[in-house]
Order: sequence, then C-alpha cells, then structure tokens
Amino acid sequence: MNNPKQLNFEFAQSNWRQSIAVKITAQIIWVIIPIVFISSIFLFNSIEKDQAQIFSYKVDALNHRVYNTVLHNLDLSNDDKSVIIKKIATELGFKSIEILAPNYQLRSDIDTSGYASITRTLPMLSADSAFENAFIVITSYHIPLDQIIDQKRKNILAVMLFCLVIFSAFLVFSIRRWLYKPLKILVDATESVTNGNNNITLDTKSNDEFGHLSTFFQHMLDNLVEQHNKLRETATAACEANTAKSAFLANMSHELRTPLNAIIGYSEIMLDEARDRNDGIYVDDLQKTIAAGKHLLNLINEVLDLSKIEAGKMEVYIDRVNVKSLLEEISSTVNPLVKQRNNTLNIECDSSTAVIHSDVMKVRQILINLLGNACKFTENGLITLKAQQQIANSGKKIIFKVIDTGIGIKPESIGGLFKAFTQEDNSTTRSYSGTGLGLSICQHMCILLGGDIDVQSTVGKGSCFTVTLPFDIQKSSSIKLAHGKALPRVSNSN
Repeated sequence: MNNPKQLNFEFAQSNWRQSIAVKITAQIIWVIIPIVFISSIFLFNSIEKDQAQIFSYKVDALNHRVYNTVLHNLDLSNDDKSVIIKKIATELGFKSIEILAPNYQLRSDIDTSGYASITRTLPMLSADSAFENAFIVITSYHIPLDQIIDQKRKNILAVMLFCLVIFSAFLVFSIRRWLYKPLKILVDATESVTNGNNNITLDTKSNDEFGHLSTFFQHMLDNLVEQHNKLRETATAACEANTAKSAFLANMSHELRTPLNAIIGYSEIMLDEARDRNDGIYVDDLQKTIAAGKHLLNLINEVLDLSKIEAGKMEVYIDRVNVKSLLEEISSTVNPLVKQRNNTLNIECDSSTAVIHSDVMKVRQILINLLGNACKFTENGLITLKAQQQIANSGKKIIFKVIDTGIGIKPESIGGLFKAFTQEDNSTTRSYSGTGLGLSICQHMCILLGGDIDVQSTVGKGSCFTVTLPFDIQKSSSIKLAHGKALPRVSNSN
C-alpha cells in the first residue's frame, strides 16, 4: 500500500495537459467546431448567392449610369465623359470599361487578359434622328466572381477562427478563475491534511458551491483535529498505562519468583529428608507441592518474559550454537513430559545444520515451549522435532519443525493462536490449563532473532509448527520489529 504522504495529486499540478480548465474548454470547443463547420457551409452558400446578386446589381447600375452619361450629356467633351465613366467604374468596383457608340468610343487603358468581362448592347433611345436604330455597346472588366467569393470565404473563415481563439482564451481564463483555482485550493488543502498539516484555514466567504464546500471542509478539518487530539491523548494514556502494566508485571513476577524459589528449594530439601526416612506419605505430598511450585514458576517466568518483550528490554546474545547438541539437550529436558502422556519423541537433524549463530537460550526456549505444547495436547502419539537447512533469496535459513499427532487446532482458532493470553477455546483452557502466553512468546522471540513462526493443523490429526531462523543473525537483513518497538540490543558473547 502506498504511503498517503507520497500520493501525487496530478490534477492539482500547474501542467496545461492536466488543467481542468483546458479539459473543459476542449470539450466545449469539440462541441462548437461541428456547429461552426455546418454553419459555415450554409454561410458560404449564402455568400455565393449574395455576391451574384450584388454583382448583377452593380453591372446594371454601371450600364445605366454610363448610358446616361454618353447619351444625355451631349454638351460634354469626350475627355470629360471618359473621366466621368472611369470614375463610375471605379466606384462600382470594376477594373476597366470599354464603350462603342456612334458618337463616342472608349478603349480600356489596362491589360484585360486576366479579368472577366461582361458585354451589354443597349439601344440608343434619343430624339435625335441621327441615333435612330443605333446601339451602344458597354463592356466592363472585373475580377472573376469565383475569386471574389473565395476571398470573401477566406476573410470570413479568418474572422471565425480569430473569434474562436478569443472565445477559447476567455473560456480558459474564466474556468481557471471560477472553477480551477477554487478546486485547486481544496485539493492543496486535502493534500496538506493528508501529509499531516492540519493548520489550514480556507476562505469560506463565497456563496457558491465552492464556498459551501470550503465551509464543510473547514468544519470537517476542525472536527478531525479535535478527534486527533483526543485520540492522541487517549493513545498517550494507553501507552502510559501499558508501560505501567508491563512494569508492574515485571516487578510482580520478579518479586514472586524469590519466595517461590525458596518454597521449591525448601520442599526439595524436605523431600530428600522424607526419602531418607522412607516416609512415603510425605514424599508423595512433597512431590506434588514441588510440581505445583515449578508449574507456577513457569507461568511467572512466561509473564516476566512477555513484560520484558513489551517493554523492549529483552536482549539478544549471539553465540555459536551446535544444533545437534542443542536438540539432544532439549530432548533430555522434555523427555519426562513426553512420557507423562505415553508419547514418543523422534529427533531428526540434518547434517547441513551443524552450527548456527543465534541466541541459544531463546532458541532453546522456543523449541521447549513448542514441544511442551505438543506433549500437552498429544496422548499415546508421536512427537517429531526436525532441523533442516533452507537456501532462500535472503540467505541461508534453518528450519525447525515440531510435529505432533495430537488433537489439532480448529481453522477458525489459528488466527488468534499467537495472541497473548489466548488458547484455542475455553474448554481447552479448562482441560489443559496454562496462561496462553507460550506461543505468543515464541513468536516474539522468533521475530527478535530475525525469523518467524508458522502453523499448519488438522483437527484430530495433529499440528506442525515451523520456526524459520537465519543461520547467522548478524548477517541477516530481515530482522523485524516487535510491536513497533526498536530492535533490542544485540550482544556477542564470543
């Protein structure tokens, strides 16, 4: 899972490709462009019709004014007529004009090869009998209509593109001001809170949705800070209570061990004396007293170990451990427990596991606890202790397996098996007694030694506890932390 402090709010960055203003503008423009395209088709068709009508009107106006100038201004000289006619043609947008009449002629004064022309022949209606049945021929030269229409289309298209750019820029500016900036402020505030900065004050004066959202966010942040402070105070109190509890258990366990050891010691002396006197009644009672005392001492030692682990005061002493000798010693230690329920203990040690570097006391305690549990929950069965080597990516490991043919563990109980003061169920506690600390202590010690513990079990067929430890704890890079506390001090006894 990613650390929330490392979350990257990409949409909050000032990158144009990520800006919400550009995204919204792009969506709007994608809608506008087809509309503009369709509208331009109708507009261009309309321009073509309008230009044709306008040009027809100009041709008619030109012919009419030229006709009147030639026919009715008889008192003007031909040069004056030419000046007037050229001026009329220029006003109406024609490049040149030619006129052929009985009483007047005008030739084009430019090269007309690149222009289109329109020629009209008009009868000379005049009272003068000399012009009876005469005609005036007017030829006007102009830019081709297709060029005029294309130029008009280009001009309109340029104006439309310019307006679209201006509209887009205005839209981006408006969205960035009224939408993007308020949203970015909220995103930055959320990111700051995620990174642990709660000293944030938002502007809640706006009356729009962002203003309401800012108000709700500020209220939520204030409540969050208040709850955080309460939780911190509660956590501090709980930590102090837990520390006090651990200290109390450690002190109490230590104080209880001293008189209990004295009771066991004196009972053993009295047992020896009772045996010397052949007093069978007292021998039996003293043996029960010593057994109960040792059982109680073992429970106190478990509580003391757990309190040390929780207080982070348990030390690890690294030494050279002969695995085969260690297993033989453990076998002789637990042999009375094995025989107590008519079980058989089988030791299997791989030759590749000759020597490891670890804390021999803790390894011994882990295996004795597991074997003690196997003996407790197995009757007339087989208990096997295996040691073998495993090569992993993280280095060489030693695997200890404690396998029994006992009552097994229910699947729903395995999840809480390594919790302190926990056994499989209440009936197990009543039948087999114990504090439920053994497996919890085993797990903590495995973690302190850089390893782990796992269990597989089938009800009615038995269980298999697997302890994985590094061959050399000093070279292991997989040392874990116990309950978030710092790794305990590691000492080398060599």
